[in-house]
Amino acid sequence: MSSIPLSAPLIPTKSVAKELYGVHTELNIQTYADRVMVLVTQLNKVGCLIQATLPPAVPLLPPLPGQMPQPSTATVLTPLFGAPPSEHLHDLYGLYANQIAAIIWTAEGAAGLRRPVVVGVALERKKDEEGQGLTQRERDVFDGIMKMVMDVYAA
Repeated sequence: MSSIPLSAPLIPTKSVAKELYGVHTELNIQTYADRVMVLVTQLNKVGCLIQATLPPAVPLLPPLPGQMPQPSTATVLTPLFGAPPSEHLHDLYGLYANQIAAIIWTAEGAAGLRRPVVVGVALERKKDEEGQGLTQRERDVFDGIMKMVMDVYAA
């Protein structure tokens, strides 16, 4: 059992904001002794909360230089609150939670940490993109947000 109180953050909140596809996008990361909370929003709200966990015995592969770490197929995604408005966004939000967790677990791996990662996602929807599968805009926004997460952990 950790001697650090579970409610005490280990580091201050890390917050960054950026325009992605003309939409103000905020990333907030709060680290606690027992888990990491990440909020990604373009709507100024928490959105859907998903917890990502990975058994400690499952190895994480180091990322290739300049690339994102590969999420593990053993990652368990548990919806906590809220529901995405469509099956497409359900899959996309799961991808966000899985990739963000992989970035954090890789960054914290040297310290021997692998805490659950709770990800809140609230992204702007484009009505004209519904039913089109994964669009180029969604890919670019995803890449932009993952770059924001990696930049926070590189700082």
